[in-house]
Amino acid sequence: MKRRIKIKRSTIERAIYMLIVIGLVIYGLKDSEVSVKLIHAVMEAFSILFNIV
Repeated sequence: MKRRIKIKRSTIERAIYMLIVIGLVIYGLKDSEVSVKLIHAVMEAFSILFNIV
């Protein structure tokens, strides 16, 4: 009998958030000014999402 791994929705949301931020940080090595603005926008959007859900 196989055991199903239960993954919570919040865990997936946080993982996606971390992947996006890490990607933007890596992009920031190339163009830091734009990356900082994008990171702030993503953090603000996800903070709203985390508070609503």
